[in-house]
This record gives sequence, C-alpha cells and structure tokens, in this order.
Amino acid sequence: MRRAIKRLVMLVPVLLLVVIVACTPAPREITPAPEPAPTPTGEKANFRLLISDEANAIDHFASLNVTISSIGLQQGGEPGEWTTHELDPKKTVDLKDLVGDNATEIWSGYAEPGEYTKVFIYVDNVTGILDGAYGGGTANVTLPSEKLQISKPFTLSPDLLVSFVFDITVVEAGKSGRYILKPQIVKSGPDQQFNDVTPTGKPEVTGKPEDKGKPEGKGKPEGKGKPEGEKAEELEFEGTIEAIAGDNWTMTIDDEEWTVDVSGADIEGEPAVGLEAEIEGTVVDGTIMASGVVIKELEFEGTIEAIAGDNWTMTIDDEEWTVDISGADIEGEPAVGLEAEVEGTVVDGTIMASRVVIKETG
Repeated sequence: MRRAIKRLVMLVPVLLLVVIVACTPAPREITPAPEPAPTPTGEKANFRLLISDEANAIDHFASLNVTISSIGLQQGGEPGEWTTHELDPKKTVDLKDLVGDNATEIWSGYAEPGEYTKVFIYVDNVTGILDGAYGGGTANVTLPSEKLQISKPFTLSPDLLVSFVFDITVVEAGKSGRYILKPQIVKSGPDQQFNDVTPTGKPEVTGKPEDKGKPEGKGKPEGKGKPEGEKAEELEFEGTIEAIAGDNWTMTIDDEEWTVDVSGADIEGEPAVGLEAEIEGTVVDGTIMASGVVIKELEFEGTIEAIAGDNWTMTIDDEEWTVDISGADIEGEPAVGLEAEVEGTVVDGTIMASRVVIKETG
C-alpha cells in the first residue's frame, strides 16, 4: 500500500507537467503590419514660364533687375477665364543675363488643360543700373503698367509639359535718357528656341492655382519705399488710324497727331488706315504705350449691285465697294437692287461685314 502511494506521489509532478504542456497554446506566426501606401503628390507639371530678353538697349545697363510677383493665364477667348499663380517668394531676374536665347524659369506647375490665349506677368519693381559708358548710376526705367502681357495661343494637356518663353525688352525713349520696359511678342511663345539658364535649385513645382478671377481684380502691389521703376496711369483714347508702320501707328486723337506703340497690346479687330480705334494705355515721352486696342466698326448704307457667294458688290456714296459677308449676321433676304445697311471694318479696300440689315421695300 505504501509503495503504491509513493508511486502515485511520484507520478503527480509528471502528470502536472503534461497537463501544463498540453494546455500551453502553440506560438503564433507574427505578420508584420503593411507599410502605408505613398500619399499622392498631385498633378504633374504641364506648364513652365521662362523669362528672356531681346537685346535692344540692354547694353546700356550693368544690371536690370525685374521683380515678378505673380503670373496670369487666360483660358479661351474673350471673355475668358483668368487664373493667377502667385510666386512665393517673388522672383527677381536680371535681364542682363537673359539676352538672346538665354531664359530662366520663374514658375513651373499644373494649369488646367485647355486652350489659352494670353500670358501675363505682374511686376512689382524694376531697378536698373547703367553701365559706366552711359553715365552709371540708377536708370530711369518706366513700366507702362504693373502687368505685361503676351497674346499667343497655346494648348495645355494633362501629361505634356509646355515651356512658354516670355520675352521682355528695354528700349530707350528717343534720346531722353529714359527707358521703357515692354514685352516682345515676336520672340515670345511656346515654340521659341531657348537656352535654359535657370539657377541650380529650380523654382518649386506647385499644385493647382490658388485663385481664379479677372486680372483687374489684383490690387496695385505695395512695397516699402519708392520703387525705382515708374508705373504710369492707364488712360483711354479714341481716334483715327492715319498710318501703320509695324508696331507703331500714327493716330489723330482730339485733332492732334500721336504715335501709338501697339507691340504689347491686345488688339480686337483688324486695323487699317482710316478706321476708328479705342486705345487703352499710358503716355511715355509723348508716345502712347497701348495695352489694349479695339477697332471700331463703321456703318455703311448702299445698294446691292451684284451677289457672288459671300462677296457682294455694293454702291455706297456713289462708289463701288466689295463687301465680304462670310462672317456677317444677315437680317432679311438679300437681292440685287435692294438697299442694305452694313456694319464692319475696311481691310485692303474690302468691307468685312459683321452685320447686314436688308432694308424693306415699299
């Protein structure tokens, strides 16, 4: 009996060990937690704006620094949607370093895909230092407006980068010692050849624009102290085009002859000698620096003598005129012998009609 009890006592620890081992859960395989998915960084840049300088009077300068606070893009025609992209920090470029094909990037980012017609840059300050050969010291540089514009159509898509060169040039106003900063349309656009001299550490690529609206909504920039570059007040003029020589027009305004520089202007309509035009711009040393031009339509009244498709022959004030009605809104049924009122402009001796009203007979 004692021997049996002794054996039982000896078996108890063994049985307890078996029970403990049996009840202990098997170790589980530990699976590492998945890494978080990368956060999307936004749209890829599809537009970059570069500044260049067409050599005119830049050789008069030791340096010509232009500070740009924002850029503007117009999508579609008039009236189109304007988008403003702020530059933070503002970008200052020395035009002396950007002569010829040299160009530097001031903004790169994503703009809404679509058709665009204009690019603006908003200038806060211009500081020019003349070369010693031209007297040295601070130059008197006039900025016709706080914004410079280029009208050149281009298309933006979501996945194609467009590099638009915005060329600025400085010209001397006669021999007055004053200089004018203005855009150079011929050397600007998305199809210009350029040598990228953007400094190391390119401007940060930004996402979608912060605000949309008309550029007129942008207030006049404020700064500390008096800026070196003067900004003249924009005025409105109306007169007759007397001569056209490239970007320089001669106009009679209030019985006085004026030179109008349209190199930086947005022109609505087809200009021609003899037509009336409304001008927005500033006066710099006796020259109107136009920012906007609207060619006014004329009114005619005469008799339809012949109809050949979109080209009519009309007698107006005892003179025979060709009237192109291809783009006209016509009220009434035209026929040879009927009187008609015509609104339009004269281009190379042809009346380009925008509206025709056939006068009722009887």
